[in-house]
Amino acid sequence: RALARYLEAMLVNHGYVVTVAHTSSDALERVMTNPTAFDLVITDQLMPQITGLELARDIRDVRADLPVILCSGNPDAIDRTTLAHTAIKAVFAKPIESELLLAKVRGVLSEPAR
Repeated sequence: RALARYLEAMLVNHGYVVTVAHTSSDALERVMTNPTAFDLVITDQLMPQITGLELARDIRDVRADLPVILCSGNPDAIDRTTLAHTAIKAVFAKPIESELLLAKVRGVLSEPAR
């Protein structure tokens, strides 16, 4: 929850509208309820109920063009071939470097939709 609060404050301070979900099922439910309400999802790999990878795969099934940024304390443990079956556009190691994440958010949001 501390990471979510930190990211929320950082993104809001840079002009983004942020919706925080503290569980993967809550995040998925929000996307399923209103898929076009979101431009980007940032998730942690270790979430209650399902992993960030699983959430990204489920989001792809709901809205294939919704990009996901995954944060992980151990990014080297993430199977890179699995990423191809998700909507993940970037993987960040924790602790997160704010400026790098903000640059990636700007980049992902400026990419043309596929």
